[in-house]
Amino acid sequence: MIGFNIGSIPFTYLGVPIIKGKPKTLYFQPLVDKVKLKLSAWKASLLSNAGRIQLVKSVVQSILLDCLSIYSLLVQLIKDMERWMRNIIWSGYVNKRKLVTVA
Repeated sequence: MIGFNIGSIPFTYLGVPIIKGKPKTLYFQPLVDKVKLKLSAWKASLLSNAGRIQLVKSVVQSILLDCLSIYSLLVQLIKDMERWMRNIIWSGYVNKRKLVTVA
């Protein structure tokens, strides 16, 4: 009568999946895909290391901030995203790993 639809859980609200119960990897996969897509779309190889760090801090971490304020993400998802961020900072590419030597 009012025009509202009956929904079901899980659904996404403001980019954050709303779930009932224990978080599963399946529910956060669209968020992880969005982060990887953002990282791989950048031409970070044309930026300096400081520019890459600022890009990761401002864009990627702001995407994750909303989700992390509600849920504690699974450890494997966090490790994957940290690896992608580390790769983009050091090599300029998401899937290309660069070994860094420390003096």
